[in-house]
Amino acid sequence: MKLKVYKNSFVQNLADDIKKNIDLYLTGGFDLSVQIENGENYFEIDAPWLNEADLMSLNNISENQMDEVADHRDAAVVFKALKDMPPDVARDPRIWATLCHTHCLQYIRQRNHKFLFSQDKEEVINTIKSRFFINGTRSYERSNGLARLWWYGFIVSQTNLTFDKALKVQLSYTDFRLQTLERPLVFSHKEIRKGVLDVSVKLDDIGDEFYRNRKEYRAVFKDINERATRIFFPGMSHERLTKFVTARIERVKQNP
Repeated sequence: MKLKVYKNSFVQNLADDIKKNIDLYLTGGFDLSVQIENGENYFEIDAPWLNEADLMSLNNISENQMDEVADHRDAAVVFKALKDMPPDVARDPRIWATLCHTHCLQYIRQRNHKFLFSQDKEEVINTIKSRFFINGTRSYERSNGLARLWWYGFIVSQTNLTFDKALKVQLSYTDFRLQTLERPLVFSHKEIRKGVLDVSVKLDDIGDEFYRNRKEYRAVFKDINERATRIFFPGMSHERLTKFVTARIERVKQNP
């Protein structure tokens, strides 16, 4: 299928005009104004990786279902709807700005209801900037209303774990997922991310919620991050990596 994508200039215009367009973010829509009045501001790409109906199903989630626990549900929907999207395409800020302003506008509006409908206009503007746009490379994983959900699904898809189970562990505790991102030498190595998640899921299976023990997992991430400057993780097998992560966890548990 074809996907209409905002051009760079139009994305920048939207970012510059947030204050002027606040009413559109709260109760209106951007799709018709772009496609009819400003057709020159978008281009079409082939998007065989897009399941439009599944993605737009996010808009049907009721406001009372919007909570932290539901992140793994929403991430599963977003990733499966965009499952075959190449990672390099997923690093294009225009893709996410377009989808946030069109296909999933209602979902992001509902998901951020308490911020968008606050009385502090500056807070509203800042929320729009972070949820509807990509502001810096780390906002793909941190703040954009859709991109962060897709990237968590992508991280989990790189493992050999059961997708839904691993995604739930990854996203069930906010600080755990953020610590994964905060440690750049951990997050930048796909294999060590897989190792950490693999061990966390296996511990969860035996009732050890390591990923909920803030003191333990922060110490483990710090240890791994420091060792990443001396150990070549990409050269290690998955089996060796999981043993490495397990050893780090056991060390922290024995020396709290």
